[in-house]
Amino acid sequence: MTEGERPTTAPPPSSRDLPRVLVAAVTAYKSRTLEDLAKSVTDDVRAVFSMVRSVIVKSELQYIRQLVSSVATSNEADAMIIVGGTGFGPFDNTCEAIDGFVERRIEGFGEDYRRLLRDEFAGGAASLLARATAGVYSQCVVFALSGQATHVRRAIEVLVIPALPDAIELATGRMRTHVGRSGTNSMRPSLRPRQP
Repeated sequence: MTEGERPTTAPPPSSRDLPRVLVAAVTAYKSRTLEDLAKSVTDDVRAVFSMVRSVIVKSELQYIRQLVSSVATSNEADAMIIVGGTGFGPFDNTCEAIDGFVERRIEGFGEDYRRLLRDEFAGGAASLLARATAGVYSQCVVFALSGQATHVRRAIEVLVIPALPDAIELATGRMRTHVGRSGTNSMRPSLRPRQP
């Protein structure tokens, strides 16, 4: 390249340009199934975003809130994906912990999750029993999903990954209004999924 010439392609995004994501599994007891799901979600996230770490947290309100608070306030991650503990059994506290703690809720996420279960997994009326939630705490986007592996992995693929870049920009104030840019085809170059 001669002096004054400009490169014709943008440099590849560095890992610091990609959203930083933490994955957490919530469980009341040691669960190999939930640990395996957290590993699968971690792999899915790592393929697209910068993975901060994966953790397991006890399914009590104070532990879930403490994790969200410490990750968000220390600016460790731009987003968190929490799997497990979203049911309505006696040990399921994730939705209550998140909904009672976040500054702003992402209202449509739970509805879209249930619609996904109904439409793609023939969940029918049983999909009404599934719970998921999302919100923003201290500019960190938090998604909470069930512990069903096939449901979670599909939701990560079609709901979370496409919406996450815009959600982070809205939460941090870098984008003032949502203008329908979400989707893998519309992501800014620095946020496109990594190529193998």
